[in-house]
Amino acid sequence: MCAHTEAEWESDKLWEDMIHDMNTSLCPMKCSIHSEDCSQREPTIADSLLDSEFRFLLYLAKPYVSLLDHPDDKLHAASWIQTLCSIQEKSCPGMKGIRNDYMQALCGYLQDLRITGPFQDYPSATQPLLPLHEEMKRIQEKYSFTNPASYEANNFLRTQPPIRNGAVCFLAVSGELLTSNILDSVN
Repeated sequence: MCAHTEAEWESDKLWEDMIHDMNTSLCPMKCSIHSEDCSQREPTIADSLLDSEFRFLLYLAKPYVSLLDHPDDKLHAASWIQTLCSIQEKSCPGMKGIRNDYMQALCGYLQDLRITGPFQDYPSATQPLLPLHEEMKRIQEKYSFTNPASYEANNFLRTQPPIRNGAVCFLAVSGELLTSNILDSVN
């Protein structure tokens, strides 16, 4: 049998220390799935797999957070990571799954070096995390890309090359036009 050596992400204890400190210093996040306290149960194999996946995602996120240009983006990413780390190791697998969904989405945005979606707002300090698909519906109403004053629209315009001569027009089309009967009302 060959010797098993840990991968770098398995031996990096930065996040593990932070998670341990958060679990001892902060009150645990309430479960958004169960009404009763589900953190007082014995961990299962699924728990350890979800925790391992979360630590791996934290390891992936670390270099990208430092590459973010805007200080507000760094603060948002850090506060979300801190909130996600506040989900206790004894939380139910459902809550850990929600935590990991948020962390996967955050990693995706961090790889693009931008903060968007639910991460544009600071996480709630009092409310448990909603499942990601519910939060995305809520945030989509609040930060519509078709709103010219939205963060996404401003971020898009900020990344465009400077215009030396002439003018540029940007047009946004939403799916709402395709699903509505706007053409029938013209006739």
